[in-house]
Parts: sequence; structure tokens; C-alpha cells
Amino acid sequence: MYLLQLQLLLFPKSEESGYPPDNWDTEYETQTIFPPKELIFNAFKHVSFSELKVVIVGQDPYIKDGEAMGLCFSIPKNIKCPPSLKNIYKALEKDPKVTFKTPNPVHGDLTKWAS
Repeated sequence: MYLLQLQLLLFPKSEESGYPPDNWDTEYETQTIFPPKELIFNAFKHVSFSELKVVIVGQDPYIKDGEAMGLCFSIPKNIKCPPSLKNIYKALEKDPKVTFKTPNPVHGDLTKWAS
């Protein structure tokens, strides 16, 4: 139920655009869409909605199969860390109010951030 409410909040139905589609399956069958259908709202598999403190909505495009994880900016450990995420790591390390160290070896899997 929470996911449906969040989907409706993030993607209100528009008569003009027809978005979101009534049938996500058709969209996935006829287009290349990332992340895979089973990873949409992946963050909520790692944290309960009631414990949620922050939602990061990003537009970091994934252009290859196997990159999108359904977590904003996150990519599997075996994929080269993108510059946008490296910049996030650098900003966090420079912030005196945050205790953060870039993962070593550098990777882009942010699954732990969702836990």
C-alpha cells in the first residue's frame, strides 16, 4: 500500500501525458526501461516505510543493462563508479558535519545506505 501511495505522489496521473501508464508491463515489453521492473522502489526492500528518513530522487541515467539497481545513483560493485557518484563521495568527505569515507576499493553500490 505504501508503494502505491508513493507512486501516486511521485507520478500523478495526467490526462495530457497519459503518464504513468495504466499498464507498466506493456511499457516494459515495448521499451528499454531501467531499472528492471522488479527493482522499482528497491529501497523499500531494505527499509520499512515507517523508518524512512530521507528519499533521494535523482536523474542519473543508466544506459546499459545491469547498471540500474532501483536505488538513486547506485550501481553494482562490478560496474565502474560513475563521476556523479564520485562527486557525491568527495562532497561527503569534505563536509565537516559528516563522518564518511569513500569505499575502498571505490564502488557505487549504495545498498547499505538504504538499510
